[in-house]
Amino acid sequence: MTTKVGGLGLLGLTLFIAISFIVQLNSAPPRMLSARLDPFGDVNVHLQTQPDPPKTGGIPLILHITDASGQAVAVDQVKYEYWKEERAPLTLTGESSDGSTFQAIAELDSVGDWQVRVTLFKGSQQTQMTFTLRVMPNI
Repeated sequence: MTTKVGGLGLLGLTLFIAISFIVQLNSAPPRMLSARLDPFGDVNVHLQTQPDPPKTGGIPLILHITDASGQAVAVDQVKYEYWKEERAPLTLTGESSDGSTFQAIAELDSVGDWQVRVTLFKGSQQTQMTFTLRVMPNI
């Protein structure tokens, strides 16, 4: 009898964790935003993290920049600003691998919602967009 009760408890816990994970993923803020950047017109910027969802610690923030048809768009520079709640923003410069993909390591030291503002530069033109990252515990 104890084995059945323990097995049911374990099954219930497993279902709770699975459902919580699915709800968390479905409620995550968007990771693809669009903005106008001349001479390209509208560009799409996808923010990727490793791991996804991000956990506390040093997390790569990877940007993929494309046009409306999905073709890579090369920009000159990317700057990141990130902050949480009432803290002062921290600034990073992205390192490019091919002109359309940039990466920087952000030190996300606490759980919760972090704001990440990215600024794209092409010649004298620039555009900004702000993402929200929901950071999970590093367990």
